[in-house]
Amino acid sequence: MDQLNAKQQELLKREQEFSKELENCESIFKYMGCYANHDGKGPLAAGYTKDVVNTVEACELKCRDFAYFAVENTLYCTCGNSFRNVSPHAPDAECSSKCPGNSSQSCGGSLRASIYAKSAQRQK
Repeated sequence: MDQLNAKQQELLKREQEFSKELENCESIFKYMGCYANHDGKGPLAAGYTKDVVNTVEACELKCRDFAYFAVENTLYCTCGNSFRNVSPHAPDAECSSKCPGNSSQSCGGSLRASIYAKSAQRQK
């Protein structure tokens, strides 16, 4: 860990904290689909966060107080209780950019958001 710079150490620590929180929760969310984002402001009303180790679960955890969350353009997570300005569905193939924190997951695409609805969250 001594070889990591301060930013990398901070990101690793954050990822470990998220992992601990995720272990204590069983989340239920539903993939709603891939949506086009033509104006660059995102589909959900609460704004963006950027995360170089973004995953679907990490975004869901950040959005724990909201009904919806979306991953977009690999690095971005957005939350909201309502949709801002959502274009019609885009093909799922356009939301196939790999998440940097978990390459087995897709984190949207260029001007494309993978949107999820949260239906419940239970403590294990």
